[in-house]
Amino acid sequence: MRALALLCSFGITLAGCSATSASSGDDAVASEDTGGGDVGLAFDISKNDSGAGTDQVDVIVGTDAETVKDTVETDVHVPVDVPPPEDIVDVPPIKDVPPPQDIQVTPDVPTTPDSGPAPDVAEPECPSGIKWLLGDIWGTDLMEPGLACIQCHTKKGPTFSVAGTVYPGFHTVDTCNGVASIKVEITDANGKVQTLTTNSVGNFKSTTAVAMPYKARVIDDKGGERKMAGEQSDGDCNTCHTATGANGAPGRIHAP
Repeated sequence: MRALALLCSFGITLAGCSATSASSGDDAVASEDTGGGDVGLAFDISKNDSGAGTDQVDVIVGTDAETVKDTVETDVHVPVDVPPPEDIVDVPPIKDVPPPQDIQVTPDVPTTPDSGPAPDVAEPECPSGIKWLLGDIWGTDLMEPGLACIQCHTKKGPTFSVAGTVYPGFHTVDTCNGVASIKVEITDANGKVQTLTTNSVGNFKSTTAVAMPYKARVIDDKGGERKMAGEQSDGDCNTCHTATGANGAPGRIHAP
């Protein structure tokens, strides 16, 4: 068939083609009467960019009934469709941040050397909140804390050589309960030491003779202590250690 021969002449290998091939042209068209109508053959041969080899051959067979196009492609790389980028959401601009407020620098405050406890200006008048309200009618060691014990006991009751009351502050008012379980150490002029302990209202007392003058200190259960500044010759401690202080005393006998 002439159509077959023509296909073979363009280097298209089909059954019945001879081993010999003819040189190809740019375009070729052939037709043959098959008895059922004309058959048209069209060839579109194109070269690749380098001019070597066949990049694409289109074989078009046309009949009265239909036209079929068969495309043979080699070395054709079709790029994959790239989806469009997603919409970029506009980011609102950062609002202006106000500058930090000026830092107030406190100038150095000069300090003074420790000169002992500060005055208890804000001290409550009765820290324990309990007072003795029965006067001297009950003859007990718990009576009238803060008052001059020996001065009262010269009139009635036992005579004491040393007596007084220990408080948590310097300015506690009379008859207010003091601090319990404080040791009061008395050292007389002969070096004799006696240790007294305050009762539940802060009172302490002794009937043992004391050689004058004597020294005294108070000691708490943690070992803290306070000492009297000098020697004393009066055993009635609350006479000087009043709520406001008398005869040079700073106020009450203060617990450590």
